[in-house]
Amino acid sequence: MLYQPSYSPDRWPFENCWAKRKTFLRAAKGPTREVLDTALKQPLDTVTAWDARGWFAHSGYPCSEGQTAAKHDSVRLAIDG
Repeated sequence: MLYQPSYSPDRWPFENCWAKRKTFLRAAKGPTREVLDTALKQPLDTVTAWDARGWFAHSGYPCSEGQTAAKHDSVRLAIDG
């Protein structure tokens, strides 16, 4: 079992991923649904295992490289729904 701290945006790795998506969304400033959809999906292609490892480490979850890949995939699946 992994200790889960009380909720704090600074302690939840997904918040960092969402911040990366918001950067792309702000830059798009598109009036159409297609432009906004692309702006939401494009940053997912830029998320690396290194990003995920850093986000989890920043949140206080030490993990090895193998664990990071699995967590990165689960974060990506959660985003894609």
